[in-house]
Amino acid sequence: MCHMTFRAFVLFALLCLLTGAAGCRKNVEQPSPEEIRADDQRLVEMAAETVDHFREKDGNRVLSKLLDGCAGVFVVPETLRMGFILGMDAGRGVLLSRDENGVWSGPAFYDLGGGNFGYQVGVRDGRLLIIYRDRELMLRAVEDGPTLDADFTVTLLNVDMKTASQALVEGKAAVALYDGRGAYAGVAFSGGGIFSDLSATARYYGTYAATPRAVVAEHRFTSPDARPLWDALNGTRTDAAATGTDAP
Repeated sequence: MCHMTFRAFVLFALLCLLTGAAGCRKNVEQPSPEEIRADDQRLVEMAAETVDHFREKDGNRVLSKLLDGCAGVFVVPETLRMGFILGMDAGRGVLLSRDENGVWSGPAFYDLGGGNFGYQVGVRDGRLLIIYRDRELMLRAVEDGPTLDADFTVTLLNVDMKTASQALVEGKAAVALYDGRGAYAGVAFSGGGIFSDLSATARYYGTYAATPRAVVAEHRFTSPDARPLWDALNGTRTDAAATGTDAP
């Protein structure tokens, strides 16, 4: 009897939550297309700041070698993982490729969303940078979304970059650098994934023909607004640009 009562309470609470959320949406003014596009651009600029952050942590030792000749990168400026037994991951990121001439593609947008199950307690947020050294693996990420699955031969370094070395990443198809804040105990098993945000990518280039494949794999669409991220990846950002201040 108590068990049924508890289930009824949970269902009632979820119904109230969903009903309340729907009511709130009616009263919240929807952002304009210009505001949404500005949020997308802010994500690209935050991705540039994330690359700068890892360069600073690393002293530009390992990261510069990893980026030299890489096939592409996936940058997530902000990730959030929280849970108590059942958990959830969230965040947004951008995926770019580099061609044989060293030219970077424009960014395609992806969403992190998924649950996980296992022993886990806490909340943790951080920054993630995946560097693809294998072109086939990078192209697979374009179609299926980036992943940290073990069968993709991804080495994950939880950065304190001072302990990273070239020997740890030698011969790896991809290397993921992570710098997190907060406490998160336990090991979780991923049950979600990373999914392409087709609307954001199309919005960024002004056409629905700008699919992730067309942008990242084929380099058919680009935007000068991605310049801050290109410069960060190439290591040519000025100190003023990296810190968000005006150059003298």
